Amino acid sequence: MSALIYEKLPLVSAEIARAGVSKGRKNEQQNYMFRGIDEVMSSVAPILARHGVSILPMYADREVAERPTKSGGVQFCVSLVGTFRFMATDGSEVTVRTYGEAMDSGDKATNKAMAAALKYALTQGLMIPVKGADDADAHTPEESVPSASVASRRPINDRTTTPANYTVTAPVAAPRAIPTAENVSDVFAEEEYVGPANGALRVQAVTSTPTKNPNVTKFTIILSDGREVTTIKQQLASLAEQVCQDGDPVTVETKTTKWGEDVVALRRVSTVGAETTFNSGMDAESF
Repeated sequence: MSALIYEKLPLVSAEIARAGVSKGRKNEQQNYMFRGIDEVMSSVAPILARHGVSILPMYADREVAERPTKSGGVQFCVSLVGTFRFMATDGSEVTVRTYGEAMDSGDKATNKAMAAALKYALTQGLMIPVKGADDADAHTPEESVPSASVASRRPINDRTTTPANYTVTAPVAAPRAIPTAENVSDVFAEEEYVGPANGALRVQAVTSTPTKNPNVTKFTIILSDGREVTTIKQQLASLAEQVCQDGDPVTVETKTTKWGEDVVALRRVSTVGAETTFNSGMDAESF
């Protein structure tokens, strides 16, 4: 007789997929939508119970680091590994392992990291869509063809003119890859994977360097086209770190100064089908 868990999990996934779990919450600071652990658990728990599937969580490899904040406080950064046993009533089980990371200035960093690991065990282990299930034949991705890099000077986000020392770089969008467990994270991107928008970049890494002024830190943002651009704006650097973690494409507007290529604006790009929306971002002049 086959293990019962292999019969139950497809039924659970199919039932959840009919409705999905939408992104109904908003990060006000960085202006993007997401689905939280409460929404995921509220949708999944009754369906798991109905099919006789329970989850036993275990957490290990917890690491804690302290990072000073610009205001002089401390952020506690916690990372851990979550192992989740999906079990059926006959004792058969399937194990899902995910990672959780979180920061908090108080005593909630570990709680947040555990919640993050659980959320992605559920969303990835059960393949929970953002929207309800649709016919696969309704979506045919357009093939992308490599072409020469294009550098353009153009107004964006309703700018009517672009100063001569402002540059908006538009590299070639890479051919769309087939998403796998290794290259797609809510990660971290829970939207339908369609690859970076034409003219968008990805943030590869963000580093920080102290300056002669103890109150000022220089941040270097390493872009997917090989450029290293800089900023001293903490909020711009935080947004760059967020999109680097999420793997979201961005557009970067810079200007050349005597100190190098400084970031003027960094905007997250949301791509759905053939439409591209600059749905959040920051301008250096707004600080």
